[in-house]
Amino acid sequence: MNCGFIKKHRILNACITALVTLIIIAALCIIKPLNVKAATIIDTGDYICQVLEDGKSVTIIQYKGKSLYVSIPSSVEGYTVTAINTSAFMSNETIKELEFPNTVNIIESNAFTGCTGLQKLQIPGNVKTIDSGAFMDCSSLKSVTIYDGTEVIGSFAFSGCKSLTEIKMPNSIKMIDDYAFFNCSDLAELAVPKSVEEFGGYVFEGTKWMQNQKDEFVIIGDGVLIKYTGDAKSKSLSEKIKIIGEYAFAENKDLDTILIPESVRKIGCNAFLNCKGLKTVTLPNSITEIAERAFCGCESLDNVRLPGSITKLNHETFKGCKSLSSMDVPPSVSEIDSSAFEDCTDLKNIKLQNGLQKMDSMVFKNCTSLGRLIFPESLKEIEKSAIENCVSLTRAEFNGDTVLKTGSFSDCVNLKEVVFYKNPTNIEDMSFNGSKDVVFYSDNSLYVEEYARRNKFTSENIRNLPVYEDKGIMTAEEKKEQSGFSGEYTFIVVVIILIDLVLIVLFSFYILFVQPKGRHSKAAVKSGSSSGKYARDTKKPVRNINSEKHTSGISPGKTSLKKKPANAKNDDTRQYVRKNIIDSKKNKK
Repeated sequence: MNCGFIKKHRILNACITALVTLIIIAALCIIKPLNVKAATIIDTGDYICQVLEDGKSVTIIQYKGKSLYVSIPSSVEGYTVTAINTSAFMSNETIKELEFPNTVNIIESNAFTGCTGLQKLQIPGNVKTIDSGAFMDCSSLKSVTIYDGTEVIGSFAFSGCKSLTEIKMPNSIKMIDDYAFFNCSDLAELAVPKSVEEFGGYVFEGTKWMQNQKDEFVIIGDGVLIKYTGDAKSKSLSEKIKIIGEYAFAENKDLDTILIPESVRKIGCNAFLNCKGLKTVTLPNSITEIAERAFCGCESLDNVRLPGSITKLNHETFKGCKSLSSMDVPPSVSEIDSSAFEDCTDLKNIKLQNGLQKMDSMVFKNCTSLGRLIFPESLKEIEKSAIENCVSLTRAEFNGDTVLKTGSFSDCVNLKEVVFYKNPTNIEDMSFNGSKDVVFYSDNSLYVEEYARRNKFTSENIRNLPVYEDKGIMTAEEKKEQSGFSGEYTFIVVVIILIDLVLIVLFSFYILFVQPKGRHSKAAVKSGSSSGKYARDTKKPVRNINSEKHTSGISPGKTSLKKKPANAKNDDTRQYVRKNIIDSKKNKK
């Protein structure tokens, strides 16, 4: 090899290395080191506080004092005390009474959990939120007064306060969350303000107040049903009810049919959770919200119509409703949240209307009976696994340019046709993983061709948009319209047939029993016929008198006839003429 070439190559490598080194050194000199500011901790002896991000306030993170009566300071070393941090006073057994400054706006979760010596508590209105478990298991707590301004009492906030006999709540309270007063066994009297709009589940479960309720509808606040204690198969709710609270009917084994009045505007979380016998629900148009898991686990539910007043189907709303076979989603619904119809194994028909904009993950996961899906033009996005393991799905139609996330049609192994009536622009790779037999129909879309090529589909999987006539899944109404024969026409035809049958029976009765005997039988009786039969029925032939040869000198037109009896019927003329002709022949002989 040429030594000069080798030498030049080594010099070039050395220059490149030196240049890279200089660039790194320059970068280290120019870029300033990041300032990582450690959290500022203040220790006052009784309190350990942490300065918050605003640099002006602190939260108490630990109390180390031993006082019986504690007055929490409003400021520490010039910083305003605005919060009591999680577990700050947890398991303190000496404090009997607490006083909060008007600067504190939140008592965080478990802040005073297990303060077994605490007996009396007053919470000022500046405390907007009493977080979850804040005073849980304060077993000696007897009296609680909450002043106007507080808005939220969190889940388990006073749960397990077994000595609590008095709780005063202001009209500013808007929400009392799950199990807030659960197992406050001595709580016999309470007044819940009408300002409360949201109730969690089992808020007063395990209290004397709940045990003393006689009505099967336990209603508190401004028409909030928190529990149904009846055992009826079919029930119509009281019009006093405005909100069906969380877990109000949960785990009810008796209920078959529920009629909800127009007074109800909201159904809370888990309201009908695992009501396995529930088959029919009427949802009036007054309802504007159906919360998460409202009908989750209602395995027998097969008759429900969504009101046109709701705007969203929330998380797991109908999950596990195995008997649900069809559903019309009204155009007012703009979003279907995750797992809304997951495990609805009998769901065959779902109507998605224009107005729907987003479908979250696992919406139709394991809906193994779905055969066809038509997506409206308004739909902007389908999340991953939204239509997962729908093994009966054979056709999907898109009327708009919908974003399809990776795995949105995961494991739909029998999907055969995907139709884009409007050419798409955003299909993520592996959106249709699970079936290599799927055929994509579009209007000569280059984007679809490129997608198919990237995902290893062949040219056989790409076709132009056909003229399609659906002969597959049809609703009962569509079948009536197509056949032109509806229930109304059926009723009319049945009525006509019944009328015809009645007329036939009446006519037959008239012929058999009402109509008089024939005229010929009467003539036969008068002529002395022993048989009673008509003369024309005899086997003796009738001769034409005009064709007879006359030898008696009487012309055919002037045949001598006996005078017809006055009482002879006109209808018997022929019989009478015949008899006279026979008599005249005998006389001639």
